[in-house]
Amino acid sequence: MSIWPFKKKYPPKDHLKFDGKWAILQGVVEGRPAILTRRDLKELKDIIGHPEFPYQVGIATPCNNPDSNGFPGKDELIQLQQIEHRITPLLQQNNESILVAMLTTNNMRELIYYTSNPEGVKAKFEQLKAETTTHELQMIIQVDKDWSIFKRFAM
Repeated sequence: MSIWPFKKKYPPKDHLKFDGKWAILQGVVEGRPAILTRRDLKELKDIIGHPEFPYQVGIATPCNNPDSNGFPGKDELIQLQQIEHRITPLLQQNNESILVAMLTTNNMRELIYYTSNPEGVKAKFEQLKAETTTHELQMIIQVDKDWSIFKRFAM
């Protein structure tokens, strides 16, 4: 039992709004060059660990023709962005999910979300997967109440 009697107060999920500010970071993940695009931490400071978003979702798309650094070329990047522009609005409807980062490394691009509705995400993902002909899509959903996956890459 904590001696600190106060708990962090989170805004209700239906009140969340984002300015659309993002940061682009370069680094290394598992020995490979990486580019991380993440929401601005000022926008996320009040929601990291939000109890209504205890599930982390990773939607990964392996590159078909990566360059020597494991990044997609210009044409393939456009295809990946088209996929992202279809799935993100679906998942973010009614603030059920929040896109927090995009990681590109090791011949793959992964979208990182936190969600309150893992079953809804699964259904929407299966719909998108069936409609996508240019790339294979993969997904993982796991409990991550303290957002440790996001913190590992983005903080």
